[in-house]
Amino acid sequence: MGDSKQDKRRAPRYSSRFSLDVSGAKAKLTDLSETGVGFVTEQPLAPGANVQVSVRHLPDDKHPEPMAAEVVRVERDAQGRYAVGARLGKGSTR
Repeated sequence: MGDSKQDKRRAPRYSSRFSLDVSGAKAKLTDLSETGVGFVTEQPLAPGANVQVSVRHLPDDKHPEPMAAEVVRVERDAQGRYAVGARLGKGSTR
């Protein structure tokens, strides 16, 4: 099993169901680690794109702290949504 995706990750991932803002678009956070995020969105994103992600911890969290990230993986699901993997701390949010 040395070839699995899980084995190639540098940090453990944890499941999550928080809401996420991705450069102004809404998304659902699916997993989170020290080095990256996984999320589902209806907005198409390209690998290599620099995005700004903000996790909404509570429904009334009006100003979550933004983080720079670089899109590293995009897969379209059967419902037409995009499952995205992004590396935190990469790219520019300017």
